[in-house]
Amino acid sequence: MIFKPESKIKELKKSRKDIDAENIKHDIDIYEFKKLKPNEIKKLNSEQLNEYLRRKLKDTKNINKHVNTITVNQEVGGSNFLDLTRDDLLSIKIPLRPIKDIEKVINKIKREQSDTSDISNLKSSIEYIKDKLKDIYELIARY
Repeated sequence: MIFKPESKIKELKKSRKDIDAENIKHDIDIYEFKKLKPNEIKKLNSEQLNEYLRRKLKDTKNINKHVNTITVNQEVGGSNFLDLTRDDLLSIKIPLRPIKDIEKVINKIKREQSDTSDISNLKSSIEYIKDKLKDIYELIARY
């Protein structure tokens, strides 16, 4: 039997509140190792973030052994995780080497967010230019 998360989500939306269905969608995304977008990461609670980081960073022992410290002990969720600073991590007694790796992960996620925003802005600019070119062609056709 093939597991289809979309059908499960639709089913859950019928029987639960939208927030519950959204949380379950996040859980399914995490389970499937889906690459979450930065705005989706921000919505993760501390348990979901813990699971996401553990699966995403399974080969990064340096960070992985500190995931519980961040997400469970300090109750850090997605939006707070992206705002963590070196001082925050030092204050909870995480060693410098893992801190540098954690900073790289946070910066990578933020860059992805910036890249997504840049692409969206570029698409909007292209649509604007297309509209203006259409107007110019219509003016040329009149004369």
